[in-house]
Amino acid sequence: MRNDLGRRVKAFRYRNGYSQGRFAVRVGVTQPYISCLEKGTVTPSAELVDRIEKLLEVLTAAENAASAARNRVLAGLTDSISKQPNSMDLR
Repeated sequence: MRNDLGRRVKAFRYRNGYSQGRFAVRVGVTQPYISCLEKGTVTPSAELVDRIEKLLEVLTAAENAASAARNRVLAGLTDSISKQPNSMDLR
């Protein structure tokens, strides 16, 4: 439980292509601090935990919205392609 936040940060970063440095800038700390947080060797202040939680929430919501938009576009393309006449149909 002590390092749950560190594990969540690391999982989020890997899933979304964030480096430790990029995530650190968004949170307002240094890259080495994020490294230590992920290893569980630092205990963040309540204020920092709150900032990280809010950032994870916002970034996750943004990623979910982008994923849903991509899925709608792909579904539209698939529908469009399936409705076109098949030029290979020799009937």
